[in-house]
Amino acid sequence: MKHKKYLTTAVKYLFALLLTFAGLKNFKYPGSLLLSMGELFSVIFLSDVLLRKSKYFNVLNSILILLYNAQMLVLFFGGSFITLVMLQNLASVQDLAGKLFIYSLGIILVLVFSFLPVKPTEYIGPLKTEKISLFAGLFLIIIRGILLFVFPGGETPLGGYIDLSGQYKDHRQLLKMVELNTRQNDTETDVLLSTLSTEADFSADEASQDTEEEKISGTILVTNVEESPKNVAHPVINGNPNVILIFTEGLSQNIVSDERGIMPNVAKLEGTYLSFENYYNHTFATYRGIQGQLFSGHQLNDTDKNNLPSLMSVLKKRGYYTEMINTEPANEMFTGYLRDLGFDECIEKEPPTENLLDALTDAQAYDLLFDEAERLENDATPFFLCIYTFGTHVSLDSPDHKFGDGENNVLNRFYNADMQFGNFMDKLRESGLDKDTLVVFTGDHATFSDEDYKKAFPEYERACSDVDEVPLLFIFEGLSLQVDAAGRNSLDMAPTLLDLLGLTSPDSFMGTSLFEKELDNMAPDKYFWDPTYMKYTGNDSVEDISGNTASLIFSKIAKYLADKKVPQ
Repeated sequence: MKHKKYLTTAVKYLFALLLTFAGLKNFKYPGSLLLSMGELFSVIFLSDVLLRKSKYFNVLNSILILLYNAQMLVLFFGGSFITLVMLQNLASVQDLAGKLFIYSLGIILVLVFSFLPVKPTEYIGPLKTEKISLFAGLFLIIIRGILLFVFPGGETPLGGYIDLSGQYKDHRQLLKMVELNTRQNDTETDVLLSTLSTEADFSADEASQDTEEEKISGTILVTNVEESPKNVAHPVINGNPNVILIFTEGLSQNIVSDERGIMPNVAKLEGTYLSFENYYNHTFATYRGIQGQLFSGHQLNDTDKNNLPSLMSVLKKRGYYTEMINTEPANEMFTGYLRDLGFDECIEKEPPTENLLDALTDAQAYDLLFDEAERLENDATPFFLCIYTFGTHVSLDSPDHKFGDGENNVLNRFYNADMQFGNFMDKLRESGLDKDTLVVFTGDHATFSDEDYKKAFPEYERACSDVDEVPLLFIFEGLSLQVDAAGRNSLDMAPTLLDLLGLTSPDSFMGTSLFEKELDNMAPDKYFWDPTYMKYTGNDSVEDISGNTASLIFSKIAKYLADKKVPQ
């Protein structure tokens, strides 16, 4: 009976230990487990001392254990401790509905076990435990400090919160830099507006007249540009073809290249048409990835509006009609975001059948994409049609095609996406639309390296859960070239597309065409950035950066973020 009063205490701390070991394989450094357990036992022993003074210290104990368990739960499911990006994406938590039950169960268990009451111990054999607990708690704090020097890269729950506060501090600093640059821009806004409006009206009218004649005459053909001091030799499509741009949710190149044949259609097309290797995502996640690629720039907050020139605005001046297909019409935040991107129209069609997320499946999305392309083809005006397919999002399984035995939801969803894309391309060829339509296939960002992804690709090592090589594929008859992007990133997607169409990119673009020779290691298109950290990919690998290099790239990004706020 004497020991029964310690039952909730034992269960509470045992749960925290089990959660720690559950996330063991996601620790990147050997010292992380020891450091984390040191933090846990410091809380245990010091709580034992404080609870002798007052039972109300149970509240402090529960809060500390909750903070510890929360980090370990996120580490187990997400592969890292809590980051600012995760917190900013809580508004889109419904997108994780594929594992809603498991995630919810984990949260409930953490809350229940974290708030179990604890009792201070009284004796260990003949010895009173108050001094033992105090000594042990202080000893572990000292040992933790020593281990931090032995394993400087060690990750711990406490270290995670320190990093999170640092990310928030950097975010606030960037906001101040953007505000400062914005004030400087405001003094020149009136002159800028008058200049831009005059040039835009003239170029748009002129381009529209030329474009319709070229479109009707059907003079769409591929020519080659010879190498020059500025550019490598590359193809150009003349005659204003239609353009279809497909952003696949979270797609890393390793999935396409996997020897198991998870995405055979995309892999085959990469070897047949124009594709790029050693090409990385420039940011994370979807909101930053889509807008960032369409504007060749960066984004601070998910729904920030960008007033600078974009892929859409350049093509509009060339006489293109631009349209975005919204595959998540029930998501009000995402719908508002898409409407602000600057397309002529945003198509919103409710799913024909109910599903867990109230979003279009990949099969439904590609059917709608083909229907829209077929409808727009009847107009003499060339079109730019864009879509984001949602079916490969973290936590989801395929509702249609399954890979192999169908047991792995990660492999299922990417295999299904490939099958639907293959069906779409078949219909495009059968209809004859492929003769005057350039299809661009890429991802909004790399696949997030969570627990399920690591199980599906156990041999594939990732240096960072958010950054990876991603596919970039241009499909058009006459384009047949495989190009090494040499570590450049998706800031270059829009300028490369415009270069293929024989068009010049706006000065505001942070990226450049992948056909343009680039010798500057300080160019923004070799640096991954989100509001929490920065990585360098210019050596065909993902590397940490700091010091003057980080400060210089940071200042360029801050300048862009300020410029995008100026009304055009």
